[in-house]
Amino acid sequence: MALYSAKWKLENGYYDANPLRLWSDERCDFIEREKSAWEQEQKRLTPHFWKNAFPQAFPVTRYDLPKLDKEDVRAKVDMVNLYLLLYPGKKEPRRISSRYVQVSCPLHGDDKLPSMSLDTQLKRYNCHACGEKGDCFDLYRNATNCSFPDAVRALNAL
Repeated sequence: MALYSAKWKLENGYYDANPLRLWSDERCDFIEREKSAWEQEQKRLTPHFWKNAFPQAFPVTRYDLPKLDKEDVRAKVDMVNLYLLLYPGKKEPRRISSRYVQVSCPLHGDDKLPSMSLDTQLKRYNCHACGEKGDCFDLYRNATNCSFPDAVRALNAL
């Protein structure tokens, strides 16, 4: 892409009538300025420029989303509230101690007695009947059948 027209170059001495004449300092500076202008033009034409100039033409991909630290998300989640949100029809949780809560396991069918314990400090669960265990992300993934990044984003939004 030409930055200057041929007429402008001819009028300003860009083309030399005598090719044997040595280049002056002024002429070298002109070429450096033109090279710099060309580099600026190339930077302007990069994909990042177009992406920032026209955001509606470039939909957001999962790589553009901010990185979420799963430990920060895990620290925000309350396991009892998450269980009640995911399984509203189950029996009311029963607190065993300040750390553990007993609930009915939704993963293996109907229970007459609570068989799953929720650890509110480590944000983990363990079913003593079916052996299912995991953390808050696994509990959300089992309930909604989604991927791990989607579970992290959803629990961050809670």
